Amino acid sequence: MCLAVASSGCLATVAKPTAAHPHKSQKMVTVDALGATPLRVLTSNGAMALAPSGWTMSASDRGSVDMRSGDGASYAGWGGLAINRQMESYYGKMYGPPEDSIQAIMSKALQSTGEDGDVEYTSDAAKVGYFTRRDFETSSKSGAIFYHIYGDPNSQYVESFYVCYTDSARWKKLQPTLVNVALSIRGHVVLHPAPGGEYHYTPGGHGSNPGDKDNEDPLKDYNVQLGTQWFHDDDGNNYNVDPATATMNGPDGEGVYKVNGNDVTRLHIGYS
Repeated sequence: MCLAVASSGCLATVAKPTAAHPHKSQKMVTVDALGATPLRVLTSNGAMALAPSGWTMSASDRGSVDMRSGDGASYAGWGGLAINRQMESYYGKMYGPPEDSIQAIMSKALQSTGEDGDVEYTSDAAKVGYFTRRDFETSSKSGAIFYHIYGDPNSQYVESFYVCYTDSARWKKLQPTLVNVALSIRGHVVLHPAPGGEYHYTPGGHGSNPGDKDNEDPLKDYNVQLGTQWFHDDDGNNYNVDPATATMNGPDGEGVYKVNGNDVTRLHIGYS
């Protein structure tokens, strides 16, 4: 299975559409013309994510997913931790307010790989759909953190956060792909009531049947955080695009199309 994300798919706060394609293109625009970066399905220990060719993935039983590019320069991952603020006086920032805690975790994670661990936020906190986003940098890396907090940040809470970063000189170009890789991480987790919090993955899955294109759910696999949606063809190739940009009136009616030899083929909604 191969998946693709449009290189222009920048992160933005968007309203969920009330119809499948509220703004269709007036010209022939296929997913091939949108400069999509192919993404492939990776799995590890019950977790699943999408990443470019050459990436590796490792999922820990204790609540983390780590993904790296083939050259080792780019990273995407997910982490979760139960925080008891009473431990802050003994163990420092990691058990402090959410943004201090996540910053401390990022610093330790970067240091463990030999990178500079002096993480500094470069943006204010901004709500992006379900998440809060903050950009950050070190002396050599730039990236973004997306997090959601469960519970009371002043006493006990659980933090769930997605992270992506790369070399600072490449961040602007790679940001759309890296954000999609990080936010694609999926898996079911269960919080066990143990000191510090433990998480265990149990396999989760996703499947869809092509069915009748005219009777498909128009919002299937729509990502309200990114404002993009998955589409797939009969061969299992998948594409992540902005439906407002990619939708057009083609030979088979309104929809998202791809080039198929000398013809164009209307895609199914959702990923295969």
